[in-house]
Amino acid sequence: MILNNILSLNNTLYIYIYIYIKHLIKYCLSRWSIEALKQLRPSLPAGIIVDVLRQAAKSCVVKREFQKADLLIKEAVYLAREIFDTDHPKYSDVLIDYGFFLLNFDSISNSVTIYKVFIFRALYESS
Repeated sequence: MILNNILSLNNTLYIYIYIYIKHLIKYCLSRWSIEALKQLRPSLPAGIIVDVLRQAAKSCVVKREFQKADLLIKEAVYLAREIFDTDHPKYSDVLIDYGFFLLNFDSISNSVTIYKVFIFRALYESS
């Protein structure tokens, strides 16, 4: 009886922790991402601008706001390609995030293609 009460209490505790973490990820991340987007200026380093766009896109994916995420991640890909070129690690980071977006947007074949490009690039660059 006591063991069942303890197990029941632990399960309840885990449920509360899960709900809290989900809330943090879904709402707090997006709030700070929006605030970061508001602070973007052309005078900021390009790496920071790309990272802010990436993080904001990921928080939109978590909130299932795919149109916003699509706009943000495509802008991040464009900027990373134009500013850093395709050989830069920042471009690889953006490609991974773009693959994450596509995977969550149920565009699995496109996501796999992006991940294959990333893996090929990683193997090619390491040899």
